[in-house]
This record gives sequence, structure tokens and C-alpha cells, in this order.
Amino acid sequence: KPESKRDQQFENQALQNHDYLLYVDLCNAINVGNVGWVEVSFLHWIYVFRATGKHKYASQLARYLKNLHEVYPLGLR
Repeated sequence: KPESKRDQQFENQALQNHDYLLYVDLCNAINVGNVGWVEVSFLHWIYVFRATGKHKYASQLARYLKNLHEVYPLGLR
């Protein structure tokens, strides 16, 4: 669509709703103990943190996931 026909307020609200739903999804996964879904949610949060300039959070989450799958012994995975 041309810039004049786009509804920028709607687009921004849709993006904000997407981020809120990611947060609600993560909270629900934690509350019910679905560890696999928490791991999947972390992948989304890595991108969110990088996009918002929170590179240290993104790096630590990525490091945690890497360690979880490659470094920690099987009993901790």
C-alpha cells in the first residue's frame, strides 16, 4: 500500500499486541511447567531483545540455550 493509505496507528498497535502475546505465552508456559515451550519462547525473546537494543539480555539467553543443549550434562537438560 502507498504510505498515505496505511494505518500506522493500527500497525503499531498490532506489533504491540504481538509482543504482549509473546509475554503472556511465556508466562502461561512457566505457570503450567511446560519447559519445552519456555525454550521455544526464549528464541522469540532473543530477537525482541536484539531489535530493541538489549544485546546483553539477548546474548545471555542465547548462551543459556546453547549451554542447555550442548554443555550441561543430561541430568540437567
